[in-house]
Amino acid sequence: LDRVVHYRTAYSPPAPFSFLLSNNNLEVIEGKSIVIEAFTKGELIPSETKIFFNDQSYFMQNKGINEFAYNFSNVSKPIDFFVEANGIRSQNYRIEVIKTPTIQNLTITLSYPSYLNKKNEEIRNTGNFTVPEGTLVKWKAKTKQTDSVSFTVGKTRNLFDKIGASDFEFQQQIRKQLSYEISTSNEALSNFETL
Repeated sequence: LDRVVHYRTAYSPPAPFSFLLSNNNLEVIEGKSIVIEAFTKGELIPSETKIFFNDQSYFMQNKGINEFAYNFSNVSKPIDFFVEANGIRSQNYRIEVIKTPTIQNLTITLSYPSYLNKKNEEIRNTGNFTVPEGTLVKWKAKTKQTDSVSFTVGKTRNLFDKIGASDFEFQQQIRKQLSYEISTSNEALSNFETL
């Protein structure tokens, strides 16, 4: 009845299939890969499917009857995409990127006990060193997208002091041999990068 009343409107037949994504989550950690899995639902099954993003198109891998996949590797920024086959297009989707907290530069200042008459030293981008007992060690971390940096020895965890927008600092006097870890966190990822 609606078509009779609106006789001047052009009606197209319903699509013989539609696209759905198997992915429950379209978020990826910065620098990691994500596989987009799409499948078709309907009367017809396309033999090949393309994925469109960044003004380019790529064939998706055929994973079996009505299942297709595409691997986005080393994702560093959000990606808008859609899937198309036989002129039938999916809705628009967006892959969101979870920013990773990273240490860009680590500087360690070694302040030796005064009775040694030894000049203080600075070590860059390494965490292993040998020092005399009583040496004051100061770790300075330059970070990116980081809310906190922690210093962990065994089960004891201490936080670095935040001294700038992306700079953190921690110091400890060394009395005995220790194995330690330095890890970064932000609101999305906890203890993500561990040194």
